Amino acid sequence: EGPFARVPDPWVDDLITAGWTRYLTWRRHHRLGRPLPKAKPGRSRARGGVTPKKSRGVSARTVQKDRAVANRLMTWARKQGYCSSNPILDTDPPEVQERTPVILSEGQFEALLKAAKKSRHPMLRTYLLCLNELGARSESEVLWLRWEDLDLEDGFVEIWSDPNRGHTTKTGRSRHVPM
Repeated sequence: EGPFARVPDPWVDDLITAGWTRYLTWRRHHRLGRPLPKAKPGRSRARGGVTPKKSRGVSARTVQKDRAVANRLMTWARKQGYCSSNPILDTDPPEVQERTPVILSEGQFEALLKAAKKSRHPMLRTYLLCLNELGARSESEVLWLRWEDLDLEDGFVEIWSDPNRGHTTKTGRSRHVPM
């Protein structure tokens, strides 16, 4: 299924802008993933004998991410000499509405901390406080903190972005954050 269905394994140099445009248009209306399991004879896949609705497609943000991955792959292929150009650069990026960040009110955050206190995970409350007070990202920053990153005397936390320490932050920069 899809715009490349008739060409199962095209050469990377045969991929052109028009083909990528068709693919990105097709992708907007089709989810990728495992096919539904086959129904047993005489039964439908859904409860109550109702056939499931057709997939509703994916968001423009998902298509934007797919285009970015394709761009990186085509850039790599060009640098390796597998193709002479990157046709994805000439496709129009999908228009994506800017996301509105979810910012909890003070009452909502207090309720979250109260619920975390009841959790079986003793560090959950501390984790949430770090996310909130430092304005740090979860996986690439807070989860990598070490005791030596805390300067309790001056009231700062050093958030490192260093491959030698085992990770980098999203921005690739280390920073001093006041506690």
